[in-house]
Amino acid sequence: MRQNISQNIACLLALLLMIAIGGCGGTSGKKARPLSEQMQDARDLNDPEERSLALLKVANGYLAAADDLGASNCLMLATDSADEISLKRAPAKRASVYIQIAAGFYECGQSQDCRDCYKDAAKAIRKIDDAVDKTGAYTRLGKLKITINEPKSAAKDFKTAIDEAKGMSDPMERVRLLGLVAQGYVDLGNKDEADQIMTSTMGLSESEKDPAKKARLLVLIGTQQIQLLDDTQAGIATIEQAKQVASGIENNPNQQANVLIDAAATYLDLKKKKVARSLLNEAEALCRGRSECKPAMKRIAKLRDQM
Repeated sequence: MRQNISQNIACLLALLLMIAIGGCGGTSGKKARPLSEQMQDARDLNDPEERSLALLKVANGYLAAADDLGASNCLMLATDSADEISLKRAPAKRASVYIQIAAGFYECGQSQDCRDCYKDAAKAIRKIDDAVDKTGAYTRLGKLKITINEPKSAAKDFKTAIDEAKGMSDPMERVRLLGLVAQGYVDLGNKDEADQIMTSTMGLSESEKDPAKKARLLVLIGTQQIQLLDDTQAGIATIEQAKQVASGIENNPNQQANVLIDAAATYLDLKKKKVARSLLNEAEALCRGRSECKPAMKRIAKLRDQM
């Protein structure tokens, strides 16, 4: 009897071991589907944007496998699909796809195809009506041109992006995108131009009358100075200014807390956990016992989990 029990236990342990091995190795043991099959799956997609992006993904797989010819074939198919994206109804999507295809052709060493694609992207961008989408598209196009070593053309795109940004009604979106343009100028080695852009964003914050909006703009600018322009000293000074503005927010602890949370997130990225924790404690004290602050409390908890 004991022998049977021992045998049963041994069998059970062996079975569990086999399951464990299968579970651990099941995913890693699977062979990736051949790229040719992935390409066919991508070609079968109905939506032209999805098809283009799927083909781009397969092209990246070919590039990773050092198969430039396979990548080039995928990119040509992606170009055909991008042509199907409506220039009238979805110019922003069409431009975005063309910019990505252009980058892929550059990786394949096909400069002329790259140039043709970014010209198609530029045509689509000119059809975009929304100022946010148009500014973002010109910025991405400029950054592509830095990658493909066309700095003069990139600078023109950044200049156009700045002009388009003037049509934005949302100052947060305008500051966010101008920060990306400033980063582009830094990549071009033109820090003076980048600094001028950031000075203009500071002007936008100063013209904002609502203290909550002004404080959040300043936190965003400070974060950009740190993350995009690598100017930590200026960024911290701007965030400290935002905290002072936030202290003047009256009868709205939720808004005040969210400014402090934004600042804490930036300090956490800087590995300044002690400062971040202090700001979160201050935000929590403002929110405690207030039902309208539940979203802010969730943000506080999420940031604390990252510490």
